[in-house]
Amino acid sequence: MIREQRPQDYLWYLWAACEKESDFIRKQPIKIKDMIRMVKHWRNGVLWKDQFHRPSSLLLSLMVIGAHEDLIKSGVSNLLVTPESILQKLTDIIQRKHELRLEWSTYYSETTRHSFPMKTSPVVRNPANPADNVAETGLQNWTQFPGEFTRWTHFIGVVKSRGNTIMAKQEKLNKIVSRLSNDH
Repeated sequence: MIREQRPQDYLWYLWAACEKESDFIRKQPIKIKDMIRMVKHWRNGVLWKDQFHRPSSLLLSLMVIGAHEDLIKSGVSNLLVTPESILQKLTDIIQRKHELRLEWSTYYSETTRHSFPMKTSPVVRNPANPADNVAETGLQNWTQFPGEFTRWTHFIGVVKSRGNTIMAKQEKLNKIVSRLSNDH
C-alpha cells in the first residue's frame, strides 16, 4: 500500500528495515554468526536450478537463528548447543517446512505483528518488517532446498540415524549439575 501511495516513504521504510535486519543478525552470538557463514558457504556451492530455488541470505540467517532458539527453548543448555546440534535442528526444521513458523517481535509490537496475519506455511517473519514472510520472499520454490540441505548434512556426517543425542547429552549434564548441587 505505502509503495503505491507514497513511493519516497516506501524507499525510506525499506532502508530502515534493512538496517534493522542487519542489526538483528549482528547482535547474535559469534557461534551463530559462524553457523550462518557456514550455511551460506554451502548454499553458494550448490548448483541451483535457477534463482527461484536458491534460498536468500536473510532466509538462511533467520533459519539458523531460529534453530538455535528452538534448541534453547526445548531445554538444551547453551553449553551443549554445538554446530552439529544446530545443523541437526535446522535439517529437521527444513524437512518439516509445512510446520515451520519462526517469528520475532524485536522491532515491532505484538499488535503490529497481528495486523499482518500469515496463514500460509512455511512462515519466517522478518524481524524488521512484520508484513514480510521471508519463507516466501527469500525462496520462491522450496522443491530443491530441503533435499540439497539434507544431502549436505548427511555428507558431512551431522545427520545420522543415531537417536536423539542432544537430549542424551542434556540429560547427562542435568545429572552432573544435580550431583554438584547435592555436594554443596
